[in-house]
Amino acid sequence: MPREDQPLEGLGMATDHVAKLEKAHDQLVAQRRSLAEALAAGYQRGETERQMKLFRSIQGTLADIQEAILDERRRAPQRT
Repeated sequence: MPREDQPLEGLGMATDHVAKLEKAHDQLVAQRRSLAEALAAGYQRGETERQMKLFRSIQGTLADIQEAILDERRRAPQRT
């Protein structure tokens, strides 16, 4: 079974799925950082609450994507 840190070169579809998940992960991290910057700027009634809700949603989605990446790596065929 592939390890979490095992490179996936040559493993076909699993590599494609992981690459897409990693790209989505990177985009969400960028959104989270942007939200953190906005939250650090100070309280704005209504807007801060909306940003906090979105931040929590992004955090949950990041955890889900990380779990999906691990699952794809577990499903990848073993190298022989």
